Amino acid sequence: MLKIDTHTHMLPPDWPDLASRFGDDRFPVLRVEEGRHNIYRGGRFFRQIQPNAWDADLRMAQYASFGIERQVVSTVPVMFCYWAEGQAALVLHRHLNDHLAGLQRDHPGRYVGLATVPLQDPVLACAELERSVVELGLAGVQIGSHVDHWNLDAPELADFFATAERLGASVLIHPWDMMGTETMPKYWMPWLVGMPAEQ
Repeated sequence: MLKIDTHTHMLPPDWPDLASRFGDDRFPVLRVEEGRHNIYRGGRFFRQIQPNAWDADLRMAQYASFGIERQVVSTVPVMFCYWAEGQAALVLHRHLNDHLAGLQRDHPGRYVGLATVPLQDPVLACAELERSVVELGLAGVQIGSHVDHWNLDAPELADFFATAERLGASVLIHPWDMMGTETMPKYWMPWLVGMPAEQ
């Protein structure tokens, strides 16, 4: 029986420095420091990522050790950037989607990519979803559990979901921007309490 891991995340080894380009340090910035790949947000350390976040061959060896034969891959939710102006977020999203398409193309049958799109601008989101599915061959899209102040039943998002249906695109809804991130950051509370609340 084919075993597929349907919820995994990957990142490219680098991405555009949008914090400098657009003058907003809320965009995730990657810095290589003493051999470590560190992500910063708001000028503060956010997370260290390991080589298996971008090394496709290393990742395949690791997941094969668990009997997995294929992974469905998407970006990490911090890259959604739904708070940003749509065109700015689109620069990042296109880079991420192109990376996942290359991963899928270079390792057929081993990776299936899900796009990310700037849902804060539904017109741009529909266009990027269409590009990702039709031109890049991605299987669908990963979206956040809310879009800034919109819940997913917001009428502003109806055209996006209609586009996904028309394209036959799978939609993975991922919790993100959890409550408690600022007020109770210790002991993994945003993940242990906030993330389940988003689900």
